[in-house]
Amino acid sequence: ALDISGDIDVDGTTNLDDTNIVGDLTVTGDTATFTSANADDPIIIIKNTRNDAASAGLQFVKDKGAAGADGDDIGQIDFIADNDAQQQTTFVSILSEVSTAADGAEGGKYAVRLATHDGEMQTGLLLQDGNAEDEIDVTIGSGTSSLTTVAGTLTSTGVVTANAGVVVDTMTLDAATLTATADFQVDAA
Repeated sequence: ALDISGDIDVDGTTNLDDTNIVGDLTVTGDTATFTSANADDPIIIIKNTRNDAASAGLQFVKDKGAAGADGDDIGQIDFIADNDAQQQTTFVSILSEVSTAADGAEGGKYAVRLATHDGEMQTGLLLQDGNAEDEIDVTIGSGTSSLTTVAGTLTSTGVVTANAGVVVDTMTLDAATLTATADFQVDAA
Protein backbone atom coordinates (compact mmCIF):
# COMPACT_ATOMS: atom_id res chain seq x y z
CA ALA A 1 0.00 0.00 0.00
CA LEU A 2 1.15 3.50 -0.82
CA ASP A 3 0.24 6.21 1.68
CA ILE A 4 0.87 9.80 0.61
CA SER A 5 0.27 12.50 3.20
CA GLY A 6 1.40 15.46 1.09
CA ASP A 7 1.09 16.64 -2.49
CA ILE A 8 1.84 14.41 -5.44
CA ASP A 9 2.51 15.76 -8.93
CA VAL A 10 2.42 13.29 -11.79
CA ASP A 11 3.33 14.30 -15.33
CA GLY A 12 1.89 11.77 -17.73
CA THR A 13 -0.61 8.96 -17.26
CA THR A 14 -1.23 7.16 -13.98
CA ASN A 15 -3.15 3.90 -14.04
CA LEU A 16 -4.92 3.12 -10.76
CA ASP A 17 -6.99 -0.07 -10.60
CA ASP A 18 -8.91 0.60 -7.38
CA THR A 19 -8.77 4.08 -5.88
CA ASN A 20 -10.21 5.33 -2.62
CA ILE A 21 -9.95 9.06 -2.02
CA VAL A 22 -10.71 10.21 1.51
CA GLY A 23 -11.46 13.93 1.61
CA ASP A 24 -12.25 16.45 -1.08
CA LEU A 25 -11.24 16.01 -4.71
CA THR A 26 -10.78 18.94 -7.07
CA VAL A 27 -10.15 18.40 -10.77
CA THR A 28 -9.13 21.48 -12.74
CA GLY A 29 -9.01 19.89 -16.19
CA ASP A 30 -11.51 20.56 -18.95
CA THR A 31 -12.85 17.03 -19.46
CA ALA A 32 -13.24 13.93 -17.29
CA THR A 33 -14.14 10.78 -19.21
CA PHE A 34 -15.29 7.52 -17.66
CA THR A 35 -15.12 4.60 -20.11
CA SER A 36 -16.30 1.00 -19.76
CA ALA A 37 -16.89 -1.84 -22.22
CA ASN A 38 -19.24 -3.58 -19.75
CA ALA A 39 -23.02 -3.62 -20.21
CA ASP A 40 -24.84 -0.90 -18.24
CA ASP A 41 -21.57 0.79 -17.25
CA PRO A 42 -20.04 3.18 -16.38
CA ILE A 43 -22.26 4.28 -13.52
CA ILE A 44 -21.63 7.34 -11.38
CA ILE A 45 -22.99 7.01 -7.85
CA ILE A 46 -23.37 9.96 -5.51
CA LYS A 47 -24.14 8.40 -2.14
CA ASN A 48 -25.03 10.01 1.19
CA THR A 49 -24.67 7.60 4.14
CA ARG A 50 -25.55 9.98 7.00
CA ASN A 51 -28.57 8.93 9.07
CA ASP A 52 -30.65 12.08 8.56
CA ALA A 53 -33.22 13.56 6.17
CA ALA A 54 -30.70 15.44 3.98
CA SER A 55 -29.82 14.15 0.51
CA ALA A 56 -26.72 14.00 -1.65
CA GLY A 57 -26.39 16.74 -4.25
CA LEU A 58 -25.20 17.48 -7.72
CA GLN A 59 -24.52 21.13 -8.54
CA PHE A 60 -23.83 22.83 -11.85
CA VAL A 61 -22.25 26.17 -10.96
CA LYS A 62 -21.78 29.03 -13.43
CA ASP A 63 -19.37 31.57 -11.89
CA LYS A 64 -18.00 33.66 -14.74
CA GLY A 65 -16.29 36.19 -12.50
CA ALA A 66 -18.57 38.96 -13.75
CA ALA A 67 -22.20 40.01 -13.41
CA GLY A 68 -24.70 37.40 -14.57
CA ALA A 69 -26.87 38.15 -17.58
CA ASP A 70 -30.20 37.00 -18.96
CA GLY A 71 -29.64 33.92 -21.13
CA ASP A 72 -26.47 32.71 -19.35
CA ASP A 73 -26.31 28.91 -19.63
CA ILE A 74 -25.90 27.26 -16.21
CA GLY A 75 -25.71 23.56 -17.04
CA GLN A 76 -26.42 21.13 -19.85
CA ILE A 77 -26.78 17.36 -20.04
CA ASP A 78 -26.69 15.77 -23.49
CA PHE A 79 -27.80 12.22 -24.26
CA ILE A 80 -25.81 11.02 -27.28
CA ALA A 81 -26.00 7.70 -29.14
CA ASP A 82 -25.37 6.18 -32.55
CA ASN A 83 -27.96 6.61 -35.29
CA ASP A 84 -28.36 3.82 -37.84
CA ALA A 85 -25.39 5.21 -39.82
CA GLN A 86 -23.28 4.87 -36.64
CA GLN A 87 -22.97 8.66 -36.33
CA GLN A 88 -22.89 10.08 -32.81
CA THR A 89 -26.14 12.06 -32.52
CA THR A 90 -27.63 14.10 -29.68
CA PHE A 91 -31.12 12.71 -29.15
CA VAL A 92 -32.05 14.57 -25.95
CA SER A 93 -30.59 17.63 -24.28
CA ILE A 94 -31.48 19.24 -20.95
CA LEU A 95 -30.47 22.88 -20.53
CA SER A 96 -30.83 25.18 -17.56
CA GLU A 97 -30.16 28.88 -17.89
CA VAL A 98 -30.74 32.26 -16.35
CA SER A 99 -34.04 33.69 -17.54
CA THR A 100 -33.79 36.91 -15.54
CA ALA A 101 -30.54 37.91 -13.81
CA ALA A 102 -31.92 41.10 -12.21
CA ASP A 103 -30.95 41.29 -8.53
CA GLY A 104 -34.02 40.58 -6.39
CA ALA A 105 -36.03 39.33 -9.38
CA GLU A 106 -33.93 36.30 -10.39
CA GLY A 107 -35.68 33.70 -12.52
CA GLY A 108 -34.66 30.43 -14.12
CA LYS A 109 -35.36 28.56 -17.33
CA TYR A 110 -35.29 24.77 -17.86
CA ALA A 111 -35.66 23.18 -21.27
CA VAL A 112 -35.81 19.57 -22.41
CA ARG A 113 -34.95 19.42 -26.10
CA LEU A 114 -35.40 16.40 -28.38
CA ALA A 115 -34.16 15.45 -31.81
CA THR A 116 -37.22 15.80 -34.01
CA HIS A 117 -38.06 13.93 -37.19
CA ASP A 118 -34.97 15.24 -39.06
CA GLY A 119 -32.56 15.25 -36.10
CA GLU A 120 -33.04 18.97 -35.48
CA MET A 121 -33.27 19.82 -31.77
CA GLN A 122 -36.57 21.35 -30.61
CA THR A 123 -37.78 22.23 -27.13
CA GLY A 124 -40.53 19.81 -26.03
CA LEU A 125 -40.81 20.94 -22.41
CA LEU A 126 -40.02 24.45 -21.22
CA LEU A 127 -40.35 25.69 -17.65
CA GLN A 128 -39.61 29.38 -17.30
CA ASP A 129 -39.88 32.15 -14.75
CA GLY A 130 -43.13 34.05 -15.27
CA ASN A 131 -43.72 37.77 -14.98
CA ALA A 132 -45.19 37.68 -11.44
CA GLU A 133 -44.13 36.48 -7.98
CA ASP A 134 -44.07 32.65 -7.66
CA GLU A 135 -45.28 32.18 -11.27
CA ILE A 136 -43.83 29.49 -13.52
CA ASP A 137 -44.82 29.30 -17.17
CA VAL A 138 -44.81 25.86 -18.82
CA THR A 139 -44.80 25.11 -22.54
CA ILE A 140 -45.34 21.55 -23.77
CA GLY A 141 -44.74 20.50 -27.36
CA SER A 142 -43.21 22.28 -30.33
CA GLY A 143 -45.53 23.64 -32.99
CA THR A 144 -49.22 23.09 -33.68
CA SER A 145 -48.66 19.57 -35.04
CA SER A 146 -47.33 18.33 -31.70
CA LEU A 147 -49.53 15.85 -29.86
CA THR A 148 -49.86 16.13 -26.08
CA THR A 149 -51.52 13.19 -24.33
CA VAL A 150 -52.74 13.32 -20.75
CA ALA A 151 -53.50 9.93 -19.21
CA GLY A 152 -56.07 10.32 -16.47
CA THR A 153 -57.81 13.48 -15.34
CA LEU A 154 -56.62 16.94 -16.32
CA THR A 155 -57.51 19.49 -13.67
CA SER A 156 -57.15 23.22 -14.14
CA THR A 157 -57.42 25.73 -11.31
CA GLY A 158 -57.35 28.57 -13.83
CA VAL A 159 -58.72 29.43 -17.26
CA VAL A 160 -58.21 26.96 -20.10
CA THR A 161 -57.57 28.71 -23.41
CA ALA A 162 -57.82 26.84 -26.71
CA ASN A 163 -57.01 28.76 -29.88
CA ALA A 164 -58.01 25.95 -32.24
CA GLY A 165 -61.21 24.66 -30.65
CA VAL A 166 -61.99 22.03 -28.05
CA VAL A 167 -63.15 18.47 -28.74
CA VAL A 168 -64.88 16.52 -25.96
CA ASP A 169 -66.14 13.07 -26.92
CA THR A 170 -68.62 13.78 -29.76
CA MET A 171 -68.78 17.57 -29.34
CA THR A 172 -66.57 20.28 -30.83
CA LEU A 173 -66.54 23.84 -29.51
CA ASP A 174 -64.90 26.30 -31.87
CA ALA A 175 -65.37 30.01 -31.13
CA ALA A 176 -69.17 30.48 -30.86
CA THR A 177 -70.13 27.21 -32.58
CA LEU A 178 -70.91 23.94 -30.79
CA THR A 179 -71.05 20.94 -33.13
CA ALA A 180 -72.09 17.44 -32.10
CA THR A 181 -71.67 14.24 -34.11
CA ALA A 182 -74.14 12.39 -31.86
CA ASP A 183 -76.99 13.22 -29.50
CA PHE A 184 -76.09 14.98 -26.30
CA GLN A 185 -77.97 16.35 -23.34
CA VAL A 186 -77.49 19.71 -21.60
CA ASP A 187 -78.43 19.80 -17.92
CA ALA A 188 -79.15 23.29 -16.64
CA ALA A 189 -79.71 24.09 -12.99
